[in-house]
Amino acid sequence: MKRMIAILLAALMLAGAVGCAGAAKPGIVGNWTYEADFKSIVEKSAGEEALEAYKEAGIEDYLKTLNVKIMMNFAADGKVTAGLDEKTLGDAASKVLSKMLEVLPEVTAKQMGMTLDELKAFLKEQGLSLDDMLAGFKEEMDPEKVKEAIKEGTFKGNYRLDGDKLYLWDEGEKESAEKYMVVEISGNQMTVKELHGVFDDDEEIMSLKELLPMVFKK
Repeated sequence: MKRMIAILLAALMLAGAVGCAGAAKPGIVGNWTYEADFKSIVEKSAGEEALEAYKEAGIEDYLKTLNVKIMMNFAADGKVTAGLDEKTLGDAASKVLSKMLEVLPEVTAKQMGMTLDELKAFLKEQGLSLDDMLAGFKEEMDPEKVKEAIKEGTFKGNYRLDGDKLYLWDEGEKESAEKYMVVEISGNQMTVKELHGVFDDDEEIMSLKELLPMVFKK
C-alpha cells in the first residue's frame, strides 16, 4: 500500500509541476480538475502485480466506485497551485483500508504460499500476531496520514504556456527549455499529452507516461 500512496503522490507531482513569471494565456487561467477512479490509476500506473493484489482481495470492482481528484489553479500572473484533493483521496484511502483489513490475513497467506494457520505460526516465530500485522497495515494506510502527506505535497510554482508547450518550474528555480509538457486546450478541457524532462523517468516509483493522456476539466 506504500507503493499505492507513492503512485498517487507521484500523480500529485505531475499536476503540481504544471507550474511564470509573466502574463499567462487566458485559456489556461482558472481552476482545473482531473478525476479518475482508483482502479484505473492502479491499472495504468502500478501494473499487474498491484492489480492482482486487489483481485485476490476481492475488491477490484469496488475500486471503480472510488474517485480521486487532482486540482490545479492557474493564476493570470503566471503562478500555479496544485495538489491532490484531500477529501476524495482521504475518503478513498479510508474505504480501501476498511475493505483490505477484512481480507488481509487470507490474502497475505496466499501471497506467501501458506495457509492462514501457517501464517499465524510464522508470525508467532517472529514475536508477532495477526493483530500486530493488521495494526501495522492500518497505521501505514491511516487516512489522516494520507491527508497530511497531501497538505505537505501541495505545489506552488510558476508556468509559461507557449503554443502547446507548458513550461514549468518550482519556486526558486529557473525556467528550462528542456522541462515542459505538451498540452491541448480546447474550451474547458485541457489534455496533458506528453512529458519532457518532468516526471517521465522516475523508475523507482513509476513512469507517469503510463497515465497519459490526462484530461483536466475547468
